[in-house]
Amino acid sequence: GGGAARQRGQQQGDREAFNELVLKYQKKIFNVAYRFVGDQEEANDLAQEIFAAAYQNLKKFRGDSKFSTWLFQIATNRGKNRFKYLKRRGFFVNNLMSIPIFS
Repeated sequence: GGGAARQRGQQQGDREAFNELVLKYQKKIFNVAYRFVGDQEEANDLAQEIFAAAYQNLKKFRGDSKFSTWLFQIATNRGKNRFKYLKRRGFFVNNLMSIPIFS
């Protein structure tokens, strides 16, 4: 017996450890997200989505790279997807980001 309780304890521990990582990388991930979408609210949403995806895929993190590298990979993938999604919906039309800068 006690297997389920031990597993719950493990999950609780994982969650707490993960929350510490969120606090550690929050600003950096928000900055990455902001670079993709150029909007504070969208960047907040995207950052939350990135952390949710990281938490769900935690089992896939094998530790052969640094956690930050792995997390930024997720952030980049999610950022690209969100950018494409917003672009399709015309999000950048009224946004300065959509104006091509010719040098």
